[in-house]
Amino acid sequence: MSKLLRIFLEIQEDRSTFGNCEDGDRFESKFRNKIKTVFSEIVHDSKNNLATLEISKLEELKYDIVNTFYKEIKDKIKDKESLELVENPFKKIDSHFIFQPFGSQDFPDFLIFTKKFIFPIEIKFTTNKKSKDLNLDSQKPMWNSNLPKPNSIYLFGVSGQNITFFLGSDILDSNTREILNGFFRELDNPTEKLKYSLQELKNNFGLYPYIRKAFDHKANKSTYKNSLNKQVVESYFSENLDKRERNVLKFLKENS
Repeated sequence: MSKLLRIFLEIQEDRSTFGNCEDGDRFESKFRNKIKTVFSEIVHDSKNNLATLEISKLEELKYDIVNTFYKEIKDKIKDKESLELVENPFKKIDSHFIFQPFGSQDFPDFLIFTKKFIFPIEIKFTTNKKSKDLNLDSQKPMWNSNLPKPNSIYLFGVSGQNITFFLGSDILDSNTREILNGFFRELDNPTEKLKYSLQELKNNFGLYPYIRKAFDHKANKSTYKNSLNKQVVESYFSENLDKRERNVLKFLKENS
């Protein structure tokens, strides 16, 4: 059994304890500490390129070579349409992880290096101060402008209630993802036209459209129906939870 598979099995078996956190930072730290029990951490600091330097030493490769590999990994991991697993180009970095590999505000939260592949893992968490009154089915992770990526693993926790994990491909199929991502790509084109149209005009106060790119869950756009045959947004803790978690375990068993 792979180390990464064992981690998710242990989380699944003790989900109530693992999910007992007050906020997202503690939830993230708990997962980080869990990984540290079986993987070695490579500390990342984008300002000083610490991860690249450490990998360079461990691999006994020139910094420029490792830096090129690291940039290629980043491009592949962040590709919004890619369905492929990212192969590990290193020989000695095969039981390691990097926390916030591309910055604190960027996807993913963790990069896990195994012998063959590199797995991105993203942590999602919602805080609830009145857990007694919580409708668990109403809790949804925030996606902002990054839709669930196909071969990425997401760990989602609701404060004091429950946790689950899933593959991005089980939340959104590739055709739907392509169309939704394409919407924002098209939105960028008029912005360039507007910028050109305004460049010779007076605008002392710098008024300009502000468009926040984000995805939300909308019931009237959902294709899911509940037991009452009502169109609703599927809960991340629905009857399909077990299937989604089994898919993650199967995915890790076959690839990690």
